Amino acid sequence: MNELKLEHIYGNTYCITGWQLIPLYKTDDHHCILLDTGTYYIREQLENLLKKENLEVSGIINTHTHFDHLGNTHYFQEKYHIPVAMSIGEAETCRTFASVKSYLFAYPAGQVMGDPKLAALPTRADILIEDDWDYVLFLNTRFGILHTPGHSPDHISIITPDNVCYAGDAMMSEKNLRYAKLPYAFNFAQSLESVELFRNKPYKKLILSHCGVVDGSCNDLVDANLTLMNKRLDYVCSLIDRPMSGGHICAEVKREMNIKTDTTEKAQNLERFVRPYLECLIDQKRIDLILYDDSLCYAPTEWKG
Repeated sequence: MNELKLEHIYGNTYCITGWQLIPLYKTDDHHCILLDTGTYYIREQLENLLKKENLEVSGIINTHTHFDHLGNTHYFQEKYHIPVAMSIGEAETCRTFASVKSYLFAYPAGQVMGDPKLAALPTRADILIEDDWDYVLFLNTRFGILHTPGHSPDHISIITPDNVCYAGDAMMSEKNLRYAKLPYAFNFAQSLESVELFRNKPYKKLILSHCGVVDGSCNDLVDANLTLMNKRLDYVCSLIDRPMSGGHICAEVKREMNIKTDTTEKAQNLERFVRPYLECLIDQKRIDLILYDDSLCYAPTEWKG
């Protein structure tokens, strides 16, 4: 695990750096609001860094509820008795173990409860950010809200009072684009629309969770994200040349893209990653969902049998 450090971004906006970026906004010299909390596995490092920097967390705003963004939210909420804000849709996906399990459809309930990084997720938000809110007044501090669903059901991007936008996972950084084999989106079509929302935005800085900070215009990055995502969508579509089960398609993706699934969890995640591509292709009428030999299969729309 990379060592965590605190880096200044702009004004009162900072980032905790390591495996990913966790922004924070200083409300004074010794208090801050965290924007996401990282994964369960960095909990001790995170607390130690905050103590070293003489910073006390006053509250948390979450972009979305994936394990690497929500992993310490409930812990901080309970230990320090601080408020948590998140979008209303994301709050529903993490309210109970049952809601976490229903979102992680490929995971049995026992696996969710038995995996420390997933067991840390159930959280009850104190402030629910509605779909039509373009800002939230949180602890007397005004944060802008850009609704960027797609990567997760109700993902939001957060703009600090310094006009620094934290995009969470709504867009990929240049580093991610170089290495991404199969970018994840809960709703692929929505994710494409949300990426476009960043075009021509006059932010001082744009922070991308997985290690990217952009100065000024991010239009080139918007184009690069859209290009890669559409390219991967076309690629998955090209693999479906006959009626194929979801498992067969996953096996083809794994083989063609050299994706390792040497653990059960990796295989489960591959299924979760591939399925939104198939759903998007169905909605675009590029493939059909059919019954073939009494099995549910995906087939090219022109396939006649």
